[in-house]
Amino acid sequence: LLHVVDASNEGHLEQIAQVGQVLAEIGADELPQVLVYNKLDALSEPRRPQQLHDWAQVADPQGGVPRSLERVFLSARSGEGLALLRQLLLRHARAWSEADRTHGGHGQSPSDGDRALRLGTMAPSEEENPYPL
Repeated sequence: LLHVVDASNEGHLEQIAQVGQVLAEIGADELPQVLVYNKLDALSEPRRPQQLHDWAQVADPQGGVPRSLERVFLSARSGEGLALLRQLLLRHARAWSEADRTHGGHGQSPSDGDRALRLGTMAPSEEENPYPL
C-alpha cells in the first residue's frame, strides 16, 4: 500500500493518523505500507529531509504499539526521488514474488512481511531517469 502524504501540508501528521484510522476500520491496517512524502520541491531548505529514504514510527490508531513504516520523499513535479521509489517498488515486488513462490502461489506474504521487505540502506540512483514525466 502506497500511502501518499503531502509533505508541504503542515497538518500531514494528522492526515496520516486519519488515513490510519480508516485503514483500521476496513481491516487494512496490517498491510505492508510505504509512506510516500510528495511535494519535496515545495519544502523550504530547513524543512527538507536529510535523506530521501528512511523509516518512520507511526502511531497505531487503536492505541497499540507504534508501527515502523518505510518512508520515501519525492517530488512528482521535478522528478527528484522517483528513481528511488521505482527501486523500492521493484524490491518489494521481488520480495512478494519470492514469498508467493515460497508459499505455494497463494499470494501470502512472509509471516514477518515488513522485515522481509526491508531495503536496508539504499542510495538514490544517480542514473538518468528512464521514465520522464
